[in-house]
Amino acid sequence: DGTEQTEEKTDSAPKGNWGDDYFPTGDREDAEGLGGGMDDYYYRERYAGYGDDMYRPEPPEGFDSYEEYEELQSRYYHEKNYLRLPPHLLSSPTLVELPRSYVGANADPIDRIDELLLCAVSYYFDEDEYGDSLTGVQSFRKQANTDGGDETEEKRGRYVANAIMGYNLRWKYWALQEVLDLSTDWSAPLGDIVKGGTAPNHSNAHSGMGAWALATPIAVKLDGGERNHVLVGTSMGLVYALEVQYRGVRDGWPVQMRHPVEQKVLVEDVVGNTNLEVFVVDSGGDLVSLNADGEVLWARRLLEEDEEKDASKDRIHVIRGTSPMSMGDVEGTGNLAIVLVAKIATTERSHVDRPDSHDLSEYRLFAIDAVTGDDLPNFPMIFNGGTTLSSATALPQPLLVDLHEDQSHWLDTIHGFSEEDLNTIRSINREAAKQRSSSSHGGNGRGLHIVQPLESTLHIIEGSTSCAQAIDVGDHIPSMVQAD
Repeated sequence: DGTEQTEEKTDSAPKGNWGDDYFPTGDREDAEGLGGGMDDYYYRERYAGYGDDMYRPEPPEGFDSYEEYEELQSRYYHEKNYLRLPPHLLSSPTLVELPRSYVGANADPIDRIDELLLCAVSYYFDEDEYGDSLTGVQSFRKQANTDGGDETEEKRGRYVANAIMGYNLRWKYWALQEVLDLSTDWSAPLGDIVKGGTAPNHSNAHSGMGAWALATPIAVKLDGGERNHVLVGTSMGLVYALEVQYRGVRDGWPVQMRHPVEQKVLVEDVVGNTNLEVFVVDSGGDLVSLNADGEVLWARRLLEEDEEKDASKDRIHVIRGTSPMSMGDVEGTGNLAIVLVAKIATTERSHVDRPDSHDLSEYRLFAIDAVTGDDLPNFPMIFNGGTTLSSATALPQPLLVDLHEDQSHWLDTIHGFSEEDLNTIRSINREAAKQRSSSSHGGNGRGLHIVQPLESTLHIIEGSTSCAQAIDVGDHIPSMVQAD
């Protein structure tokens, strides 16, 4: 028809789905000459700036520019402002497998988990080694010379801290690092600031508390969900539950105990609700059962109240440490019990805070119902403790093992018990306890045996009857025995 046909210009990229290099030229005649589809031109036209300027944040309050803030931050975190302290491993590490935080749906099974070596470590800061003009670290200045400079091997200011660390065995790097506690190191010679720097190194003015990590960490899922938790106790009396994937402390934790926590916490579902119960014992004889949220289910003292607080007695009893806890079906009733041994000392009432004035009295072996916190029948058992008391001597963990010749009664446990069955089993155990001799190897009761080393003697106890046998091996037994 003689009319010239013209093609309407349209953008070739779909709206709302522009590619990285797309430039909406439209009718711009100078688009090609000014860079065509180059990203920087488009951003300059739209945001009136190049490069990172569009992303640069406003300077924080008190700073004229963001560059000034960055410079100050860089100086603060510079290597010269920090000291590298070597970690000290004072407890056994734990090897655990934990799911990786970020993993693809098609990843190989080996890539879905991380093997971590969990370590509870302690750090020591010593003014004599680090406090000088070269490092710029100022003296604690608690000694006679308040200007500093009088620190010696006997007089020094010390700090101690602890942390939980996880080493990735496959990729060879520290995947988990969380600092927990910080305190002064009162155990240093003449380093007790409560006593003005004049107390001897065996002072107990802090009830033995300090930021040491002496307990072995464990990894569990407290609430039966997807989140993994690392539990560890410290000598500050704190029990932490750390969420591994989210690098934080679980709500309700840490839990404060009255004395240092130097033994590994025990975790088990004893109630049967899929949530785990946490059992903690401190060095002063406090035993507590906690739920997954850190709430107390039951708590008790290992010593009777009149043994610790009876005003009519010139000498009182004190706990001087416990063994690690073990758990098992001691009675053979299907109910779990906590087993541990405690070191009992006597002292004058005025010398409670002076461990050097404590005299070893006895050892007590406890078997405690994990659900109620009550002592099992025939417990605690008392064993002579000799005359010497060494705070450096650890108590071995009890071994729970069935040494009975006939172990068929465990089939009943698998099938489950009625209340009538439990009463029958307890009656069997009571009758077996009355017998002076046994017709079968291991005794006539049910349940597990407790094998407990104390000094040079190996004690073998039938848990359901408390019938015991002692074997003197002639030398000190420092660790838990094994059975095979």
